[in-house]
Amino acid sequence: MTSRGPVAAAPAGFPDDDGVSGVFSARYAPGTVAVLTTIALAAFDALAIVAALPAIGADLGQVGLLPWVITGFLVTSTIAVVVAGPVIDAFGVRATFRVTLVGFVLSSVACAAAPTMPVLVAGRVLQGFGGGLVVAVCFAAVGAAYPYRRTARAFAAESAVWGAAGCGGPALAAVLVSHVGWQSVFLVNLPLGLVAAV
Repeated sequence: MTSRGPVAAAPAGFPDDDGVSGVFSARYAPGTVAVLTTIALAAFDALAIVAALPAIGADLGQVGLLPWVITGFLVTSTIAVVVAGPVIDAFGVRATFRVTLVGFVLSSVACAAAPTMPVLVAGRVLQGFGGGLVVAVCFAAVGAAYPYRRTARAFAAESAVWGAAGCGGPALAAVLVSHVGWQSVFLVNLPLGLVAAV
């Protein structure tokens, strides 16, 4: 007969393990859905826009600025991840999540309504900053929302959703652009953002 040995105690700051079996159990499901939906939004907007670039260039012109539609988002999202720690420490996970999610959705609307390419690039810069912050908050939320023994599952779920949205996003964006228009790639964030916020 073998012994599994003592179970490591949760580090300070993590909720105690209450024996609930998964991150989708009744207690954790609302938070899990909110976090995973937000991760999907950020991943979708980071990569899906590639499929919309030809239509955006044809509609708005100034195709020389098209690379900045992607680069502006990626640069500011990277900066946002770096500064997220002090912001979360100052305002808390819940408040930061709600504010950054609202900012992300509003910047998505601004992108969809952009009448010129420079305005779209500016909207993407703002969207990238909001997206970087909200992703950082989603990862920080794992330590605050789940028992220590469930954090690995939560991180795995976030990674899986990011991968699925990143890989499938361009294909979905291509369908939206073909049937609705390039603006729909940004407007799809409205209902999904509402789901995450609720």
